[in-house]
Amino acid sequence: MLSSIAIAAVGCSPAPQPPAESRDAPRCPSVVIAQVADAASAGKAVPRLGGGTVSVLDPPIVSTRDVAAARLGKAEGRDVIEIDLTEPAAARLRAYSETHVGKQLAFIIDDRVRKVLRLLDPIAGTGIIVDPADSNEASALLSSLGDGRCTSS
Repeated sequence: MLSSIAIAAVGCSPAPQPPAESRDAPRCPSVVIAQVADAASAGKAVPRLGGGTVSVLDPPIVSTRDVAAARLGKAEGRDVIEIDLTEPAAARLRAYSETHVGKQLAFIIDDRVRKVLRLLDPIAGTGIIVDPADSNEASALLSSLGDGRCTSS
């Protein structure tokens, strides 16, 4: 069961990758969900897509290795990406959300903040729903995450 923590915009941009074994090797995006620091000086500054920075706390709550699967879905008539998390990551996100309602989270792709969202309710599911706001960006991210070569499963 997926829980929607908020609508997030995502996209793909270059990120350092280990050397490819072949020209057909997948380019896997870096995916991170991290708590936004209460004060800019309390965290690590991460560039925001479109300009500025957001200060986030380490370690992140969710990272690329926590993605078990991804697929295209629909929510309110729009394309969304449904991201399933590994069970340890889902449990970590549920536990975090129970004690951090009202906190802001940064959804980060390839070291750029795509969206800052507020945790409105505790998360009960095993994944998240992301609204990329652009079908082309949804396709690029889904292709990278959902083809089975960039996920942990």
